[in-house]
Amino acid sequence: MEIPTAGKLFLGGSLGACGGAVGLVRLGTAPLLVFRDVFAVRAGGSLPESLQYCGALALFSLLFGAASLVALTGLIQLARMATFSSLALILLIAAGAASAAGGGGLWLGASRQLASFRVAAPSEAGPKPHEVATAAEYALAPARVGFAGLLASSALLLVLSCGSLKGSPNGARPRVAVGVVGRFSAASVTGFALVLAATWFPMHKLTTALTSGGTVKPDEIALSISRTLQLSVLAAALLLMHGVLLIGFGILVRRVPGPTK
Repeated sequence: MEIPTAGKLFLGGSLGACGGAVGLVRLGTAPLLVFRDVFAVRAGGSLPESLQYCGALALFSLLFGAASLVALTGLIQLARMATFSSLALILLIAAGAASAAGGGGLWLGASRQLASFRVAAPSEAGPKPHEVATAAEYALAPARVGFAGLLASSALLLVLSCGSLKGSPNGARPRVAVGVVGRFSAASVTGFALVLAATWFPMHKLTTALTSGGTVKPDEIALSISRTLQLSVLAAALLLMHGVLLIGFGILVRRVPGPTK
């Protein structure tokens, strides 16, 4: 693959990832709000946004994952053929740090909400609406920071993709570890997107149950909420892994020997 082709993949994928990240900033916290919003559902009333837009969340997540995979494929190829300036390496490592921070924030928020649900679910009296709302706000604070980190990472990669990378045909071949770490990073961010998109299934099942007009079993609602939150925790862990691996990728690229004279 030539540098122009790899550069186009990197640029096009980065643009798509930014678009997906913007959508996730808007809708990504929906899975964390399901536990709270179930209490807001009234017979004949409209569903809360967290359940209305679960399909849009899945689409934005898939867009982000597919575009990120394309972008990282181009970036891995560029690491084999191009010379990264000091600024480019700083941007790359900073993007990894932003993703890691984003994954950490999302994991903390999802874990808090899951812990609150596990405490409230077995209660015979049932959770009180104001307690559920307080728990949701407690979880949303780090989650919002997490999605901001995700967007920042995508923006940094977009800035990097707009820069000019010079070819180094006489340079030493990069270490095998560069490609390996890059591929694992691409796999983890794709996994993040797929798992986050998979929250659509329990959320859609919950929506169907609440709008069917029939008797809704509390156990079914609890199971859907639990699965939604568990998937959110797993997705956050994969994003955190992606960020750490992207930092490692940047460090390894920095240590690749320069062109020979």
